[in-house]
Amino acid sequence: MDLSNFTESIIKGTPHKKMMPKGIALVLEGGGARAYYSAGVFEAFMENGIMFPYIAGVSAGSANALSYVSAQRGRNRVIAEKYVRMKKYASFRNYL
Repeated sequence: MDLSNFTESIIKGTPHKKMMPKGIALVLEGGGARAYYSAGVFEAFMENGIMFPYIAGVSAGSANALSYVSAQRGRNRVIAEKYVRMKKYASFRNYL
């Protein structure tokens, strides 16, 4: 399989400045539409340097969390706008 169409420029992370108090967790649900909303919330967290000591996610929520933990601002938007509609990236056939 040719993966050259999936190559993006590197999105450098930025360090988080403020850790939320111990005992506070961020729990993320799955689902495409909810993940689009959550991506904007993560951008706000990253703009303010906020990090949670515990993060758990399911499906699209865990994918969003990876971009957040690595502080890659804009990554979730690139995925949502560019890759989601590509059959090579996400399809029922690939699921099987």
